[in-house]
Amino acid sequence: MAYYDALKALWATLPAGDTTAQKLAAVNAVTVAGPNVDVAVSSVVGYLALNGKLAGLQKYAGNPPATEAGLAAAELASLLMCPNAPVFGTSSAEAYATIHGFLAAIAGDANSGLTSADVVALLALAATSVPWWQAQGYTSPFGADDLIAAGGLA
Repeated sequence: MAYYDALKALWATLPAGDTTAQKLAAVNAVTVAGPNVDVAVSSVVGYLALNGKLAGLQKYAGNPPATEAGLAAAELASLLMCPNAPVFGTSSAEAYATIHGFLAAIAGDANSGLTSADVVALLALAATSVPWWQAQGYTSPFGADDLIAAGGLA
């Protein structure tokens, strides 16, 4: 049955010595990247503060160089201090790409205090994960009946 093709393909990659119950548990435990979500400004402030980056970024942004990195840092610093700042719209692919470019420009200047690792960590704030079965279009975790319907995987 074509509906179970993804399950069959994943099932074939599981250890041959595992029991059916172990394989079923493994399949239902697999997660994959989900859609990005918006990120609250307070989460970005929290990351920067807890990693000793906030004061350095503010200092850099206080007298920024006339470069893309300087402009981006000044904009970011002003947004981070805004009491009612909107969320970073990272659920939008276009906004995510823009924010990624913005952060990468800042990290591109060693004087900014941000590194490429910080960019990765900040963008990861938007990341979610979903169960594999859900990402494949299935409506619930798999059970024994699904294994039988898939062609006798049990």
